[in-house]
Amino acid sequence: MAKQTRSRNCARAGAERGAAACREVVDLEAYLHSLRKPELVELIVRAAAGHSDLREHVLSHRALANCEVSELIARVRREIASACEPSIWTARWDQPSQAPDYSRVQRGLAGLLDCGYPDAVVELGPELLEAGVEQIERSHDDGDISMEIDSCMEVVERALNASPRSDAEKVLLALEWSLADEYGLLRSLDPVLEARRSKRTRSAVADELASWLDGAGGPGGPWREGRDRGPIVGQLVEALDSAGREAEADRVCEAEAVEGRGYERWVLRLRAAKRLDDAQEWAERGVAALQANEPGTAARLRGHLLDMARRRRRWPLAAAYLGERFFEGPTVEALMELLAAAERAGAALEVRRAACRFLETGRRPGRSKAWPLPPTGLPDSPRSEDRNGGHWEVLRELAIAEGRSTDVLRWHDRIGKQGGPRWGQSSRSVDVSVARAVSDTHPERAIKIFRAVALECIETKKPAEYEVAGGTVGGGAGAARRRGARGGVDGPVGRAPGEPWTQASADGSAGRARGGGRPRLAGGQGLAGAGGIEFGCRGRGGRDPWCRSCRPGRLCVYCTSSSGALARGSQRNPKPMPLPRVEQS
Repeated sequence: MAKQTRSRNCARAGAERGAAACREVVDLEAYLHSLRKPELVELIVRAAAGHSDLREHVLSHRALANCEVSELIARVRREIASACEPSIWTARWDQPSQAPDYSRVQRGLAGLLDCGYPDAVVELGPELLEAGVEQIERSHDDGDISMEIDSCMEVVERALNASPRSDAEKVLLALEWSLADEYGLLRSLDPVLEARRSKRTRSAVADELASWLDGAGGPGGPWREGRDRGPIVGQLVEALDSAGREAEADRVCEAEAVEGRGYERWVLRLRAAKRLDDAQEWAERGVAALQANEPGTAARLRGHLLDMARRRRRWPLAAAYLGERFFEGPTVEALMELLAAAERAGAALEVRRAACRFLETGRRPGRSKAWPLPPTGLPDSPRSEDRNGGHWEVLRELAIAEGRSTDVLRWHDRIGKQGGPRWGQSSRSVDVSVARAVSDTHPERAIKIFRAVALECIETKKPAEYEVAGGTVGGGAGAARRRGARGGVDGPVGRAPGEPWTQASADGSAGRARGGGRPRLAGGQGLAGAGGIEFGCRGRGGRDPWCRSCRPGRLCVYCTSSSGALARGSQRNPKPMPLPRVEQS
């Protein structure tokens, strides 16, 4: 009710302020009409002398009224220089940057267009783009400059459409600006480039773009030096295709591939033309040429080779491509994909043996009977070279996926003995997966792993990790029930079947039983002496007298001091969190 009253009051105050402003404008208008012309002129001159915004507005209005194009162009150039001069920089994320004001530039461009000078606006477009790009490069903002420039370029786009230039000239000019745009400032020019044009226009555009590539015409650009030719070649090929000159487009793509550029574009055109043998040959040449300097493009070409082998049902070759991908980045998913193709090739058993041997030793299989797939003829990736030690984490994940609990523990123990670094939540998540995978067949090990994860979460002293530790309570309790232990469990979680959950005292001994039941982290000496923590106070008798934070149905966490003792009733207790659901027998 109070909130609604405040809202009504705010709305009423805003309406009153708006009405007062309207009354002031009306009064001002009546006052100005009452003045004689000399008095009005004197008032405006004095106001313009003291306020630069008003002065610029009056001068722009005079130039627009007289259609003085040279003065208008000079004024817009000054506004561009003024707006692009400051560098926008902020060193703190919580201090938003102050975007420059391009409104005067936009008004000046719109004024020129309204006076019937679209070509003048088009000529100012490159100057605005160049100055804006320079300002972005020496500024640190959140994209405000880009939006301001884009709003101005919308006026330039309207001027370009209204220009008496031919359609081909308009498209070429928009392409030239787009090629010089490195920051996505010219989104407003997309309609010019995407508009439907006649074949004659497209053909004229293609001829001009070809002269740009040859260096015989067009603006200067990086494609003159052989770098970044991709965008201009792509525009040329698109123009040739839309003009019905597909054969010329093929020759351009092939010439680029012969020069060592544009392999993927040429392969895609060959595939579209159903020339699969030629596409395979060029893809192999591209991989060999680009593997060292452009591994991303080489990887995409490998993907084309794999896709063509699958479509042509050459399963041994497809499996060989997948084998190279697996050796480059071994994962369970890559292994499953490899085995699926190898099964169609009739070599699933041999491939699995060789792949598992590679995962265990880190050495790729040689060209022998141990590897039944044919050679691909492609160079090996630098990442697929032999390494010291195997990929045991992949073998552990594979064993978890296939339900082989003994192998899960085998590889988990071997990884632990290797003594590698632990990566926080990622390592704890893997440990929990291992414990869940072996809880049915090896409950003692599962309890031990759950306990270690819980203690590691507790040591972080973070409430979010306490909730993770609470999740391990349920897993440990389930493992304890599977073991069928009575009289307590010497592990992370436990109680005998049929016994109520107990509460640990400060020295680690068992306290009185509470019928409501709550899972307890316990151990040989209790968790009080091991950096322990207790979860939940859901006693039937009401709130726990030990805790100042617990409530029925909520999770409370006993803070731990540096010595590991339970700080019962500590004011440092975090806010109660929801209790994880734990099955109780």
